[in-house]
Amino acid sequence: MNPHVREFLDRMLALTAEAMSAHPGSPDVRRFGSATVSMRCTNTAFRGILSDEITLPRSLPSDSDLRIEVWDCASTGIEPPALPHFVDPAAPYEFAADGFIIDPNAGSALIWDEATRHAVLWARDLTHPPEWYRAAPLRLLLTILGPLGDAVLVHGSAVEYEGRAAVLIGASGSGKSTTARLAELAGATHFADDQVVAYRLDGRFVADPLYRARKMQLDNAQLPNLTPHHDLTVVHTSSTKSVLRPVTRTEFPAAVPVAALITPDLSSGEPLTPVSSPAMFQRLLHACMQDGVVSDARVARSLLSLAQGVACLSLGLARPTDDIASDVLTFLGGHHG
Repeated sequence: MNPHVREFLDRMLALTAEAMSAHPGSPDVRRFGSATVSMRCTNTAFRGILSDEITLPRSLPSDSDLRIEVWDCASTGIEPPALPHFVDPAAPYEFAADGFIIDPNAGSALIWDEATRHAVLWARDLTHPPEWYRAAPLRLLLTILGPLGDAVLVHGSAVEYEGRAAVLIGASGSGKSTTARLAELAGATHFADDQVVAYRLDGRFVADPLYRARKMQLDNAQLPNLTPHHDLTVVHTSSTKSVLRPVTRTEFPAAVPVAALITPDLSSGEPLTPVSSPAMFQRLLHACMQDGVVSDARVARSLLSLAQGVACLSLGLARPTDDIASDVLTFLGGHHG
């Protein structure tokens, strides 16, 4: 490892220990796949965001905990070390293989060590993060740590009906959240959006939600506006997607057996149609490695096992919305496969 990189990492870890020592507090402990993750944060406001937004099931500490420590300059008054002079602001993932990601433009850094199962997030000020970040705190860090909990973070949405889950995957804007919303309005539970935690439990692939918020396109010309039902509130709108939150706080189901992987297709009018496992594996691989960081062989093996172990289907969205929702619910309720 470049000695300047090692020096930066050692100094950042020392400052993290100093920040945590000055701001002791009880950790927020959750189940994450087959492990537990213990999260501590020096910023009271951001600690509240983590507690409220992250929906991983709460857990008791164990000897195999993953440890995440979050600190910022605003709450500690501690300044980070100078960034290595060779870090390119336009290439934040350049040193991911060394265990860190630096984004000078965003004023943040991620550091992780698989040997100690320890990860750090530093930022300049986490008191009032933008809504798009508040909607998915620690997403990238949890994506990186997923293999340590034998879990895979699938970029997609998930719905539950009669105790079975359908995980919807695809490129951004392909209709994943919209399809899940249509199924929800027809009686399913839309329990995970943007990131779905998939892992093996007692030999079966199951899914957990990761975050409470949703990210959805509200100006889809092909599908209707899905927000006037007063159960969701729009908290942020951008040129790509809006951030929405449920008006009523509810507990989401966890460890739901995954019955199907479904890829929505805006250009197709076909009902649920089988897709080969190799084709679905490629789609999963593309979706889960979008950040350019997750290349762990364990992730690939888990994705391959997931694609081979459940029904793989495509779902045409170029037809009446009632038919789209009916396809998903009929499949899950009919206990196929």
